Amino acid sequence: MAKDFIMEYRKEVKAVSSQIQIPPLMYDENDRPYMTAKGMRKYCIANVVVRGNGTGKVDINGQNLLYFEFMQDREQVMSPLTFTGLLFKVDIECKTMHEEMTKEWSRDSPPIGSKVGPGNTWRELGTTAQAGAIRLALSLALRSFVDEKMVEKMRLAGLLTQDVRRRERKKWGQEGARRKYTWKKR
Repeated sequence: MAKDFIMEYRKEVKAVSSQIQIPPLMYDENDRPYMTAKGMRKYCIANVVVRGNGTGKVDINGQNLLYFEFMQDREQVMSPLTFTGLLFKVDIECKTMHEEMTKEWSRDSPPIGSKVGPGNTWRELGTTAQAGAIRLALSLALRSFVDEKMVEKMRLAGLLTQDVRRRERKKWGQEGARRKYTWKKR
């Protein structure tokens, strides 16, 4: 009786994961299943193509997994595959690019006001950002290869959540975003 009274004034909240539409697998001319996805991390954009019925081949910007120098980045890229159990069952193609490179200017013609020269170099793309973007894109693409229970487990593990943190800007009157100049009494 008390439960019925309380339920009169409550709204039922549906799970977000049940409302998300997972795209169906696409098939190439060889009748091989594949899925494409896009992931972002900091200022990096990753486009990933996952092909089913594979041998576990990983291609990142034309190189193998040794493209990443640090073991932590390699583990981050492979974590969705080990989590879903598709480690040696799919082939992966990844292309990463800097968000700034998608605009009209490039390294040869930097934006107005930027200094490129000795001491002031073009901000290179970090490997951690690349690995994070590939991990998100790979997780989004693998949703089509697994069942709904595994998709929910992936969501709970944080594989399907985009990391929206960005670099904090430098403040005037300070050495960096948070760091202050060395204090001198006189």
